[in-house]
Amino acid sequence: TKALEIRSQYNFNPADIAHSFKSLCELYFIWDLPIKANKYLNMTDSINNIIINNRLTEYSDLDDIAFNLSNNYVGNCYEYQGEYFLRAKEYKKAINSYKEAKEYYNDFAFQKISLQNKIAKSYYLDKDYHNSLVNIDECISLSKEKNLKNEMEIALELKIKVLNKL
Repeated sequence: TKALEIRSQYNFNPADIAHSFKSLCELYFIWDLPIKANKYLNMTDSINNIIINNRLTEYSDLDDIAFNLSNNYVGNCYEYQGEYFLRAKEYKKAINSYKEAKEYYNDFAFQKISLQNKIAKSYYLDKDYHNSLVNIDECISLSKEKNLKNEMEIALELKIKVLNKL
């Protein structure tokens, strides 16, 4: 809240304010307060929509990174929501949140691939082994393309677990 105060008081750009909302969203999901967390998810999304809708006018002085980060912050919020649902063993809701998050990670390949692993894991925990394998294989393919060895190792480890279940 102090960071949000400072950002608001000194007229930081809206993407910076969205960063504070994103951080509060994460904390409230961690603290098992989903109503408050979703409030900040919606606020982060609202700021992102305002920025996108006014990119050529009011926010034309912002550089591309501010727009990409603003979009990314909404994805972060959905990812936190997915983690909340995963901890609550609500795997289908986790999958939906992770898929929603993925839509916001346009220029962030690592985050997309990491989410692919989380989606695969959620399918695995939901005992939907077919969809888990599909997502694992996509993750392995993307990991090879982007040379993300750690994500590939996570995917391969999960693939062994899925194949053992089958």
